[in-house]
Amino acid sequence: MISDGLSYPVSGDGAVSRIVVGTLLGLASVLVVPAFALLGYLMRVLASAARDEPEPPAFDDWGEMLVTGLKATLVVIVYGAVPIGLFVAYGLSGAYLGDAGAAGSGLLAGFGLIGGFGALLVSVLV
Repeated sequence: MISDGLSYPVSGDGAVSRIVVGTLLGLASVLVVPAFALLGYLMRVLASAARDEPEPPAFDDWGEMLVTGLKATLVVIVYGAVPIGLFVAYGLSGAYLGDAGAAGSGLLAGFGLIGGFGALLVSVLV
């Protein structure tokens, strides 16, 4: 199974061009738009692998890859909003309320620790 996963990207015709284009998109992902195209291609690869196709899809239909990448990004943002919101809320509550004094800061630190673990649990469940 591991050998199948490692040999999948280089299988079939055009393996070198797929690797070069994927590498260039990965390096250019700091410009944001190539990241959407790369994520769209990764969604296409997942669908191809689920259908047990012997080789990965080609880099074609760039518009469809961009739209699919934008949809996948939206899904990641929606699913990640709750855990990120919890982490931010507990981090801010510890930062602002931790200055309440020496007596209350230990209690607030414990609250922040428990809240952080709760947010971590929610992020794992999501």
